[in-house]
Amino acid sequence: MDKSNLFQLTPSHKYYEYWKPVERLDTEPDEYQKEMIRLVGIAIDSGIFYSSDLLDWVKENNDFIPVEAWEWQYKNTLVEGGLMGMEIFSARKALEEIRRQDAIVDGGYVPVTEEFIEKAFQMKKKVEIFGYKTIYNPRNIGGKFYLMKPHMQKWALQNDGQFGRFVEK
Repeated sequence: MDKSNLFQLTPSHKYYEYWKPVERLDTEPDEYQKEMIRLVGIAIDSGIFYSSDLLDWVKENNDFIPVEAWEWQYKNTLVEGGLMGMEIFSARKALEEIRRQDAIVDGGYVPVTEEFIEKAFQMKKKVEIFGYKTIYNPRNIGGKFYLMKPHMQKWALQNDGQFGRFVEK
């Protein structure tokens, strides 16, 4: 793969608009972001933790960021790690979210939708929500399906992108 055209950082770079959707997994990373995420992943997997150490490692181990960019980037921000430090921070955040989503899927969790809750209701299964200790009961109230805490008739879990899985009643 030719990586000579990957680096696109310029003074007009819109950092937040560029990285935030990738950090939230709202959009697929572009080739530069994929390569940055890959490099950060290798560094973290090898035991590097601190941001300054990550910055040094990426600087030494990348083959797509021109040497002059490392000097130029400090002249265009007051951030301690420079613009590349911000890029590496966002790559790390995106990597953490990718790995979190992978762990959720590997654990048998799926996105909680009304159809998922209806299926749990029909199968007479309870629902475990990732990150919650409570096991929820599916309920049909007026033709609409909700997840309720046990023994509670008026409190429904707000569905805001959680992941759940069926558990035995």
